[in-house]
Amino acid sequence: MLWHTGGSQTDVASIHAEDVNWTERIIFYRRKKNKEHAMPLFGDEAAVMLKLRPNLGPLFPYLITIREADRATEFKQRCNGLGSQRLQPALGEDGPGAPPAAPAI
Repeated sequence: MLWHTGGSQTDVASIHAEDVNWTERIIFYRRKKNKEHAMPLFGDEAAVMLKLRPNLGPLFPYLITIREADRATEFKQRCNGLGSQRLQPALGEDGPGAPPAAPAI
């Protein structure tokens, strides 16, 4: 959902089912960092994911309970558990968007 909404982990963790407009395929949320409104459109791939989430209340009830400072660690652990190694450069130890380390020769 991070990819589909362009939101931060905190923003997406705070989205509720009531924030999803299925008719117009828009998710409405307020960015925590700058308090601006965001209304990204979502396509078929995101719709499949959204349909697996709760119909009422927080879409990610567990993640909304995790302290903001611990959410990145939780996200990285879940990616590792799923074998999502292609996400690791963006989650690198040097910070978001850091280039991947050079391969060892």
